[in-house]
Amino acid sequence: MEKWTNKGLLIRPSKKIWWMYSHVGACCAEVINKNLIKLYISGRGKDNKSRIGTVIIKWSDKPTVMKISKNPIIDIPNLKAGYFHTDGALYPEITKFKGKTFLYFCGWLNYKTFKYNCNIGLALKKSGSFKLYSKAPIFKLDDIDPIGTGSMCVFKKKNYLLMYYVSFDEWVKKRGKFQHKYYIKIAKSFDGINWIKKNKIAVKIKDQEIAVSKPSVISEGGKISMYFSARSKYYKIFKVSSKDGLKFGKRSAEIIKFIFFLETLLVNRYSVKRYVYNPQFYIEFLERNKFSSINSFSDNTYDYLIFKKN
Repeated sequence: MEKWTNKGLLIRPSKKIWWMYSHVGACCAEVINKNLIKLYISGRGKDNKSRIGTVIIKWSDKPTVMKISKNPIIDIPNLKAGYFHTDGALYPEITKFKGKTFLYFCGWLNYKTFKYNCNIGLALKKSGSFKLYSKAPIFKLDDIDPIGTGSMCVFKKKNYLLMYYVSFDEWVKKRGKFQHKYYIKIAKSFDGINWIKKNKIAVKIKDQEIAVSKPSVISEGGKISMYFSARSKYYKIFKVSSKDGLKFGKRSAEIIKFIFFLETLLVNRYSVKRYVYNPQFYIEFLERNKFSSINSFSDNTYDYLIFKKN
């Protein structure tokens, strides 16, 4: 099993910053220089809806927060309903390709029959700010993805992009409630906008699991490695490897043991007396640095912890 060292708390919500009032969630990183990194990060406001803002990090063995944007760079529709991101914009993924900067994200829409649905949106950087490429998701619903799409990671090849993305399966009613199922598929693009989908599954759901999600893909040791979360009762972190980025091998053992993560939460954020329930977590690499961010959930509040790969 890979060994990771806990580097402590990185970011926590702030009631002074309206778009990250109660939660900080999934993020991606853009390297500014050898000392500074810009995180594109999901935050949840007092209205219980997520938006995407930025955080500047001074990068060292003990990363520190330098600046947090006052407002989100990707907002939800104001006083309008029905759009794919009406109830939230989260899970950002920044990619630079062929002279353009793409910011993919997951749009959230609450439903009545089942809880919610997600679809992938796109914003392009123009004149220093991001503008939505379309009011609609970039992946149309079809027989390959008939329900929705979610968290993603984009991996650059020589002249094309591979996207590893969550595809929702049908919601199944169990014990009077609808339960989601989703897993990771692969798409390909030569321009970052138009994507070819061939129903290629990268990581399947195993027995008793209800979700495989949040892929983070890097080149590592001559192979392409994907770190991802899988959920049965709790989320756990695993890794798979591939020679070509299309066919992945067997899962590794858990990357970070659940009990260790629980202890980390207790030591770094809560007093030992405080009860921590249903922790959820996943891993995200910050560019090519051997650091990762762990999104931790407890008492309905999200924080970010930093781990370093030994």
